[in-house]
Amino acid sequence: MELEAERWSVSYLTMAHNLNASTSNGPSLSVIVGPELRKYRMINSHQKYNHTLLLTSAMASIAAEVGMQEFEARLATLHELHDQWASCVSSE
Repeated sequence: MELEAERWSVSYLTMAHNLNASTSNGPSLSVIVGPELRKYRMINSHQKYNHTLLLTSAMASIAAEVGMQEFEARLATLHELHDQWASCVSSE
């Protein structure tokens, strides 16, 4: 049973956003990602926060390196995700 979609994996993000393209003439991006979560391993709230912070920091870097129009679209997507998650928490 797969717990996460491939699109959320570091390898997919690296490939999809061409993060390791050394031939690119544009600005370079370094993404630092902590140890991968092992399946079925219990982690505490602090560890969950740290894993989430690493991912969202990488997403913020990716979002900031595009033009304003694309940035606004990505920011709107993040706002939608936030609103959806916030509504799930408040309804529990």
